[in-house]
Amino acid sequence: MRVCETNSSTLNSMAFLGAALTAVLVTATPAVRAQAPYHAVSSTRPGMIDFTDFIGRSIQTNGPVDLGQGVTWSVTSEGWIGDMPFGLRTNGYWDSGRAGFAGLNIDNSAMLFEFDAPVASVGAFVNYAPVTGQGPIPTIEALDRFGRVFDSFTLDVRTPNGVNDGQFLGFEHESNDIHSFRYRARYGVLDDLEWSRHGLIPAPSSLAMLAIGAFGFARRRRRES
Repeated sequence: MRVCETNSSTLNSMAFLGAALTAVLVTATPAVRAQAPYHAVSSTRPGMIDFTDFIGRSIQTNGPVDLGQGVTWSVTSEGWIGDMPFGLRTNGYWDSGRAGFAGLNIDNSAMLFEFDAPVASVGAFVNYAPVTGQGPIPTIEALDRFGRVFDSFTLDVRTPNGVNDGQFLGFEHESNDIHSFRYRARYGVLDDLEWSRHGLIPAPSSLAMLAIGAFGFARRRRRES
């Protein structure tokens, strides 16, 4: 199941609320029912990579780069991390106003985020240069432990003449089955990678069918352009 899309450029602070037996999370997806004798609830706080460690730098590398929090980033070709200006044709541009991000400085490349332990939900704020007939179809992909794509989503981001604008897109699954997250696009840019894992917690049979909320993503704004 894919996570709901959010289209505005304003990023709001991400919130997480949870308890051992019930979890009420802000989400646009329907509640799911747990199966006895367990509730599937988020057992770890959502993780986030916002690339602020690269403010004031412009690094050309294909990696691998250890981003911390158990996440490794790599690129097939022409990878960049930092505060570099990136033109996105009709979708505008990104620059230092995003306070650090990752980019693909070529018309046909992909970036891969590998997790040290599988996750259930993952998404990121993305944009790219939409040029008809050139480069790959913009896509995000969820990979299994063997590096095989088992879920994918074709993107259609439109931000005419936008500045540091984009769209938050990702996946939400019922189990921790996503080992890697891949993004491919012509001159693709990515910021605010977010993820979460689910855990199994024993639950009394009387509560086994409680409806619980699924994990939801929120976006936030770090710096005014």
